[in-house]
Amino acid sequence: MIWKSKKEFQEPKGINFRCESYLPLEEIYSPLCEILAFLQAKIPDTKLHRYEDWWQHDGEHFPKGSIDFQGLFQFVKRPRTLYEAMPGDHEVRIGVAPEDFKWYLRMFADWDEDDVKLEGDFDITLPPEWVDEFQKETIPKLNCDLISESSETYYQRIRD
Repeated sequence: MIWKSKKEFQEPKGINFRCESYLPLEEIYSPLCEILAFLQAKIPDTKLHRYEDWWQHDGEHFPKGSIDFQGLFQFVKRPRTLYEAMPGDHEVRIGVAPEDFKWYLRMFADWDEDDVKLEGDFDITLPPEWVDEFQKETIPKLNCDLISESSETYYQRIRD
């Protein structure tokens, strides 16, 4: 049975941080774990919603049930587990948001253009009041370059 929210998905307002480009999947594990740890510390017992995020594919967005932080950590346990969790369509991501839509995490994994190695990316939109702490405490641990911009600009661009 798929759990559906009574509320329609709402894009969080704030700052979006994203990978500059696709990374080898083995390089995504550590940053995603750090981001999940940051989110879990902020709101450890919140109910989370999982989505199939088709925004970059065809602009659609589908609820896929609930998940908890333990389940999220299982997704990023190994490169292969993130790949296996993917919906499987071109540019379709897993999205996760809390019930109040305060933040939104998107994850992606697929084979490179040559079908030789797994690669992926991620982005996280955070509320303005969390940004300074994230930049000071979490970003230095990520070991990857992130680009940031307003969530409104980011979401508009990826759906166009």
